[in-house]
Amino acid sequence: MKKAYFLLLIPFSFMGCNDVEDSTPTKRTTFIHFYEKSTNYQGVCAEVVTDGFVIIANSIEADGLNSTAVITKTDLFGKTLWEKSVMNASASSIKVLTDGYLIFGDSIEVNPAAEQVTDIIKTKARLIKMDIDGNVSKDVSFKDATNPKVDFHGNAITTDATGNIVASGTFKIPGAPTRAFISSIRASTLDTIWFQGYGLLDRNYANAKSIHVTSSGKIVWASSAVKEQSSITLSYLTVPFVTPNSTFVNNGFFGENAGLFYSGADIQPSSGGFGIIGTYANIQGQKANIYFIRTDPSGNVIAGSEKYFDGVLSVNNTVLANIDDSQSEDSGDAIAITSDGGYVLGGSMTTTTERGNGGKDIFLIRLDPFGNILWNKNIGGAGDETVSAIRVAPDGGLVICGSSSINGLSSAYIMKTDKNGDIKE
Repeated sequence: MKKAYFLLLIPFSFMGCNDVEDSTPTKRTTFIHFYEKSTNYQGVCAEVVTDGFVIIANSIEADGLNSTAVITKTDLFGKTLWEKSVMNASASSIKVLTDGYLIFGDSIEVNPAAEQVTDIIKTKARLIKMDIDGNVSKDVSFKDATNPKVDFHGNAITTDATGNIVASGTFKIPGAPTRAFISSIRASTLDTIWFQGYGLLDRNYANAKSIHVTSSGKIVWASSAVKEQSSITLSYLTVPFVTPNSTFVNNGFFGENAGLFYSGADIQPSSGGFGIIGTYANIQGQKANIYFIRTDPSGNVIAGSEKYFDGVLSVNNTVLANIDDSQSEDSGDAIAITSDGGYVLGGSMTTTTERGNGGKDIFLIRLDPFGNILWNKNIGGAGDETVSAIRVAPDGGLVICGSSSINGLSSAYIMKTDKNGDIKE
């Protein structure tokens, strides 16, 4: 089983325990729990609630087309209390409310007989409201009524000071670049209050997994500005900062003049602005490293805040002096803010002869509030382990959600570590 491979290859974490899921819960504050199905099952996010966790994942059929969104409520040790499935859907973001949950993602329509390849799968952004027991109370989709060929994708949601929903996503009109959208949605009815689209002349927006509303009411998120050019992919990071319902965007940029690849995966607010994680690679998509930057409260990148990390070269808590130095292929995927104002970066690294357990491993990096590296951890088994989201638990421990894949089939997982990224009995 995939679970056994993952557990047995982390001896420092599980010495003396045959299966972490069988240990006595009252004696533990850390654990790993796996969730498996007959399909590819991919973990998206886990949110901390007072009595456990709420996890969203996607169950993807073998054809790669059909998808079911799965919402799971667990106890404090990852044991399933209830599970709800939403057919023909893909989940990307969850917001915990006092009376339930908001799930944002896509509604998926599959037509294998479509004449155009681009019409086989059509998507609409989809917002679902559930009560505290996971029962669906409202389910709405966003589409262009005048042009059914427009694809919409839901990326992230949050709420503003009035309690209304703020959602980010992308939409693509055939023949035009992919644009970003921000929408304000009335929480009580899920009616759209306003909708604004944002585009770049010759690049596609690819939004990060988080969106935030500042104390002044402004909206900020991160996005990759992607351009396909011959056989290469160019990208730079953009940090849009907008007034609600405004067409004007104040963009922070990073890597825009490099002619290379800078993705933006996640953005989270810190005491002095925002922290952002992503992946840097050359134009062939190789020599990939994790990068981290800080911005001011308006999303402007702070000069000199950038840090680069490699799974092998950073093993001794070193930041790369040369961004093109790379001994493992790395991916920066999630970020969390610690109680002291520092950061935890989460991603993956490919196993090399110098470091790793096989395939891709989880790569965790702890930074202080100024971006100085404090520690880093490599966690994994014989297959591929990836990180989708990181949260900080009330006790300071880390809650990590992602996927573990072996022999071509993936399962979702939730991991609870201590504040140092360790799993102990």
